[in-house]
Amino acid sequence: MRLLRPTASGRTREGPAFFNFRRLCALAAVAVSCLALTFALNKSSSTSQSKSVAPRRSLLAQLTSHRLQPLRAVRQKTVDDTFATIFHSELIDLFGLHKGGPEPVDKLLHTLQQLEGARIRTVMFSVSWAWLEPAAGRLRWDYLEALVGTACGRTQLKVALIVDLMRAPGWLFAVHPGAAVLDAGGRNYSHLSWFHGPANQMARDSLRQVVEGLAAEYGGCLSGVQPVYNNEYEAKYTQEFDSYQDYNAAALGAYRDRLRGRLGGDLGRLNARWETHFGSWEQVAPPKLFAGAVMGPDDSARFWDWQQFRVQHGASIFNDACAVVKAAGVRCFHHFPEFFSVLDAVYGAAMFRHIAASPYTDFLIMDSNFRTSTGAVMDPRKLRLYISAAHAYGKPTYFEAAVERFADMKLLQAGYRHALLAGAAHMGLTNWLGRIDVTAPELAAAMHVEAAPAPAGGGAAAAAATAAAAAAAAAATAGSDCEASEVVGVFIHLDSCGAWHGLQWKSPTSKDPLHDFVDKLAERLIPATTAPAAAASGGDAAAAAATCGTDVAVFVDLDRFAEAVAAGRLSRAVFVEPLVLAGGAEADGYVAAKAALKAAEAAGLPVEMLRLPTGGARGLGITILSDLS
Repeated sequence: MRLLRPTASGRTREGPAFFNFRRLCALAAVAVSCLALTFALNKSSSTSQSKSVAPRRSLLAQLTSHRLQPLRAVRQKTVDDTFATIFHSELIDLFGLHKGGPEPVDKLLHTLQQLEGARIRTVMFSVSWAWLEPAAGRLRWDYLEALVGTACGRTQLKVALIVDLMRAPGWLFAVHPGAAVLDAGGRNYSHLSWFHGPANQMARDSLRQVVEGLAAEYGGCLSGVQPVYNNEYEAKYTQEFDSYQDYNAAALGAYRDRLRGRLGGDLGRLNARWETHFGSWEQVAPPKLFAGAVMGPDDSARFWDWQQFRVQHGASIFNDACAVVKAAGVRCFHHFPEFFSVLDAVYGAAMFRHIAASPYTDFLIMDSNFRTSTGAVMDPRKLRLYISAAHAYGKPTYFEAAVERFADMKLLQAGYRHALLAGAAHMGLTNWLGRIDVTAPELAAAMHVEAAPAPAGGGAAAAAATAAAAAAAAAATAGSDCEASEVVGVFIHLDSCGAWHGLQWKSPTSKDPLHDFVDKLAERLIPATTAPAAAASGGDAAAAAATCGTDVAVFVDLDRFAEAVAAGRLSRAVFVEPLVLAGGAEADGYVAAKAALKAAEAAGLPVEMLRLPTGGARGLGITILSDLS
């Protein structure tokens, strides 16, 4: 099965919930014609300007610059910050910090000093709301002082804190019995539902107390706080049992209110849109998500209306919580999983762009455990595409290597190296306790993306290592930055990545078609070696060390991609056609992006059009979902 295939025209479902795709194409053609007229006007006006006034650079000149003078991305070659995580369960089970007394604190201090010796600059702790506030209004400040105070008062480490609001205390559910998450099968996890307004307000109030108290005591040491309502928005390999589906009464009520408000209470319009036969608004329900229940991508309006609601509401909850952190004068951050997979995408990865673009989000942490949900070891080149998507938002970006499933030093080295080249100048390590010796010199060298020491003895291996060391030295003398030899711009519509209902267990070719598609794309775009200088010598080594090779700039929203194309920032472009677009502004953005691409291609920009792997399901082209209002 060839996953990377050129775009072909496809059938588009027509009906009350969908636009005709031909109409969209016609709009794109009109947009291109308008651009051509703009180019002519720009060119004409520039010739009439006085020589004493610098003429404006026309849009045509910007697009022509793709061929004549493409702008090269510059990547940092040195790591700015490093962190290691110690989770709440580890603090309790391994250190016994909940017992109090000097012995658990001394044990924690010894580990923190090991982190310092490994050149790690920040320790990231997590705390559970259920543990932190066992009774309403009674926070365990002594525990926080033992935890944060030990790091801030007895080491040079900074502290980042994850506040897990998902694991809510029992007294919250006594006050609000309907605040617990229910999955598609009715399973109750005793986790906080982010659709329950009053319960979430209590969570934010507790978060505010914690952050304000720590900021007052350890302000200069507190690096940032992350409010968490689930495990990094990811499915953890079993999509049925996640917390984000949330079919509790508050979620369903909020969803029905949204639909009824946007449709003016016209239930008939909803039934026509969804092809359903609900007799009353009380009967209206979203589809239930079970991994593998639907094979191939889902283009139904009922599914996508529910997805859009989940994404928009979920992102607002996280952004509101970050606003609380920021109001206390502390930076707010978020973790994200490998969202180019069918499980993590349907779970909530589409929230990424709403959270990453938020003014309340200060920095991003991109997480990988180097294995797919089917157990296959991931090619670390895929990290370049995933992390680059975060780099596009201009926020400081960390790469966090999670080693609970695959603790291989060579893979870690490759992962950190690719992360740095993708724009992540900060590195992290998680789930390392009991799995990796944090004091091993190889780990520090990997996290700081340094050349490995030469092996003992002579021969070709030693010669190659010597050449690599020379290249590293040349790179160091050349400065802390390197310039890409080319910049490949890639657009992947993140919302469309959520079209699958989890793993495709019945598929004869691919259980995770999204991962396999992106993995093959990374393999094709990025050379197998990331150290071309290793094969060079002398002046050639210094010249090779000054470049980063191919840079891949990934965009997951249309506006940012169109801007990069029009600004002449790309050497070539790859456009992966969306599966489903929302009507209105997003459809307009699609038209504008395609028009910009066509104009740039006419000016000399190499453009490749691809399609996500639908497996021929329903002859999918692009489905344009009409606006509910």
